[in-house]
Amino acid sequence: MFAKIFKQMYHSSIAEHYKTRVVFMDMLVLADQEGVVDMTPESISAITRAPLEDVTEALKILSSPDPASRSMAHEGRRIKLIDSQRLWGWAIVNYKKYMNIRSSDLLRESNRIRQQRKRDKARSSRDVTVRHAKSRQVEAKAEGDTGTKKTPRTPRGGFAPPSIEEVKLAAAKIGLPDTEAVKFHAHYESTAGG
Repeated sequence: MFAKIFKQMYHSSIAEHYKTRVVFMDMLVLADQEGVVDMTPESISAITRAPLEDVTEALKILSSPDPASRSMAHEGRRIKLIDSQRLWGWAIVNYKKYMNIRSSDLLRESNRIRQQRKRDKARSSRDVTVRHAKSRQVEAKAEGDTGTKKTPRTPRGGFAPPSIEEVKLAAAKIGLPDTEAVKFHAHYESTAGG
């Protein structure tokens, strides 16, 4: 399991007892989905490697009333026994409240990431469109098509490629070598099927 630790914990009334704060943070991690740590102090000590006397002292402080607590639920206690007939097993008092805050934070963050991905995808799509348009402009210049005259068509309505001389002339005007002109011409020849 994992738990979100809120910064305000460092400003709470248990902050001055760092061992208590650490044990409480450990309990947040050990808690089940309902905020229950159904373990003995010895088990908590064994899993967290905190000394048993530190765990025992922290559990005593966390389950005692705290008039300086931010939340007065259960008189400011952080934990309470889940069964009054035994001396172990605790429920974290405000666990669901903080889990709901965590859930809304996670939802907000996942929405932010989703929106960023969506913007990145749109930006990438626009970049491809711009590159494609620029590529068509270069091809049109190589063909000698400035957009003011119609592209020649064959009698069947297909595309008529420009002659190699026309392509070389257009390539020279925009500074392309003859080798590129030959490549363009070969491309148009294959497109026209001729």
